[in-house]
Amino acid sequence: MKGLTCFFSGVRLILQPSLRRFIFLPLLINSILFTLAGWFLWVYLSALIDDFLPNWFAWLVIPIIALSMVSAVYFFFTLVANMIAAPFYAQLSKAVENHLRGELI
Repeated sequence: MKGLTCFFSGVRLILQPSLRRFIFLPLLINSILFTLAGWFLWVYLSALIDDFLPNWFAWLVIPIIALSMVSAVYFFFTLVANMIAAPFYAQLSKAVENHLRGELI
């Protein structure tokens, strides 16, 4: 139960107005980036499948390709998300210390 309590304490902490921008800006950038990448992937991959595979075979291949792409995006997202959010981590750390201690660092 202690872990669950700490989780909700952390959520309350990051929703503070002084800390929100350090969380939501990298999250917004990542969301936009991966939404666009997923859309481009779907458009071009479906066109490629339609051009090279017969219709009866495409329904077998699309789920396999989709699962492969979802797993690749899952692992790639961690790398890209950390690279995008890295500049914000120092500022987030400073803002959290200021909020918790009540003094400027």
